[in-house]
Amino acid sequence: MENKKYNYNLIIIGILVLGIVGMIIFWPSNLSEFDKEEIERLHKENTELLNNIDSLNTEHIKKDSIISKANAEIITLTVSKDSLGTVIQNINKRRNETRDHVANLDDNDVVNGITDYIKRNRR
Repeated sequence: MENKKYNYNLIIIGILVLGIVGMIIFWPSNLSEFDKEEIERLHKENTELLNNIDSLNTEHIKKDSIISKANAEIITLTVSKDSLGTVIQNINKRRNETRDHVANLDDNDVVNGITDYIKRNRR
């Protein structure tokens, strides 16, 4: 029994040694021309992709700058619109008011005011 087990181990070891020797003999020692061309093509493609990434990053930075400026303008316009809204509301509140000095004028004061206005603008 011991002898058969020993023979099986030798057979397995022999098969492994033959497999390793076969791999060493038949393993390609250098790259074929096809592989070299494929590697060169992949290197060129990789370089082109890297250049495209750089140009895309540049464009992204430019677009981001434009967006930032537009956002700043929107914020400015929003603030201006809010302040103008307040001014318009104040004007609308005072729309039907009569000023005190106008309410106290009589006919002669109105005529004198118009006459003074015309005299000032003729000069």
